[in-house]
Amino acid sequence: MIDKQKFYKILNQVTRQPRLQESPDVNLYQSHILDDLKTVQLIYAFNNQLGLDISANDYDEKLWQTPSKILNQLEILSQK
Repeated sequence: MIDKQKFYKILNQVTRQPRLQESPDVNLYQSHILDDLKTVQLIYAFNNQLGLDISANDYDEKLWQTPSKILNQLEILSQK
């Protein structure tokens, strides 16, 4: 199970958006909060700080559009 507080801390640090926990369904790409570079940084941070092993093959923009979708994907990936 992914620690939600730690997840949002990492997400907030990478995106420099302190209140994403209040908007778990905001589309991070349409809102220009995430782009390709920040996505790579986010994956790197999740791997290092949450002990995950996310590869480029695990990434699907449709499944990473919102904080809640990302959290859901991380939960799935953490069970591999």
